[in-house]
Amino acid sequence: MLESRAAVWHMAIGRLAPGKTVEQARSTLRTEAAKLASVYSDTNDRRGVTVLPLQQARFWPGRRANAERLLLLVSGAGA
Repeated sequence: MLESRAAVWHMAIGRLAPGKTVEQARSTLRTEAAKLASVYSDTNDRRGVTVLPLQQARFWPGRRANAERLLLLVSGAGA
């Protein structure tokens, strides 16, 4: 499934670069999504991206705490 371009359930959690805004990230990722849609029109035609602050993300019940723990772990490992 991870190698299939037809998979639709991918979600990524990231951190903004210092000095960057959510709107800048949104614009950059929308541009990249448009490029992918033009190259892979058969699988990316009606796909896009959504960029939200973690506080606004809607996770399944109980998942937000797991995502926050994962981010803390990854941040700690990166440090």
